[in-house]
Amino acid sequence: MLYFLILFLTTCGVQLVLGSNWSYGDSDSWPGVCQTGSAQSPIDLIPSKTTDRVYSAFIFENYDKAYQGRVKNNGHSIAITLLNGTDGAPIITGGGLNDKYILDHIHFHWESEHTVNGESFPLEMHLVHYSTKYSSLTEAAESQGIAVLGVFFEISLDDDDDFIPLVEVMDRVEKNPSQEVALERMISPKSFLPRHTSDYFRYQGSLTTPGCNEGVTWTLFRKPLPISADQYTHFESIWSEEGPLTLNFRKVQPLNGRTVTLRQSPVRSYNGKGFVVQSNVVLTILTTLFAFKSFY
Repeated sequence: MLYFLILFLTTCGVQLVLGSNWSYGDSDSWPGVCQTGSAQSPIDLIPSKTTDRVYSAFIFENYDKAYQGRVKNNGHSIAITLLNGTDGAPIITGGGLNDKYILDHIHFHWESEHTVNGESFPLEMHLVHYSTKYSSLTEAAESQGIAVLGVFFEISLDDDDDFIPLVEVMDRVEKNPSQEVALERMISPKSFLPRHTSDYFRYQGSLTTPGCNEGVTWTLFRKPLPISADQYTHFESIWSEEGPLTLNFRKVQPLNGRTVTLRQSPVRSYNGKGFVVQSNVVLTILTTLFAFKSFY
């Protein structure tokens, strides 16, 4: 009984943050911080205008574990909530984050909310985490305690096997907002991450839904994941309470002087003779080591 009570309260917390009486079609009239905030999301990511930064590697605790889960059409997106097993919840640390963050849920936007050099992707996934200092996503949203991992997708010829557990149940919720069903197979959060998580954009922004709470730490991985055209059509079949959910992304917001950093893997390409290393990354690393040596 306690387990189901925790699940219910978690689901309610997500809905309190996301809200219900709004739509993407009227985003220009979203109230409060959505209009007055100066650090809103999403944004256009321009690599040539970023600042290189060396962060420690991410630590993905329990991300390789398999979880049971539930899929919900919340009227604005498709959301996956994992049911924590005996090993506990998936948690992220490192990567320049200042705290430990628990995975609350995963949801999708078709097309992408963030753009790169003005270009959008067909799909963007958000893995939404909240700081372990807080008891829920709702509480963390009021205290700047949210970290979101964003993953872009591109259309491929073949189905992505990791998407099969989600796709095979989406038809049961596609025309039923607020409908929730159990996944028929267990899933691992790691399967929703790029193979290489060392290249990413980082900036401080906001939730992309009302009330647009600021203080959200955004990480957008540069390497997109594949999804087939057939799998993608399942997202386009989702309905809201008003009809087909053809628009579920917020338009890009002004940067307003914010700094966007770029963490790059030192090894970037292979030229047939060996790996080519980014000179600017090497310079950053050497500068950091020199400063560390000088300090001591």
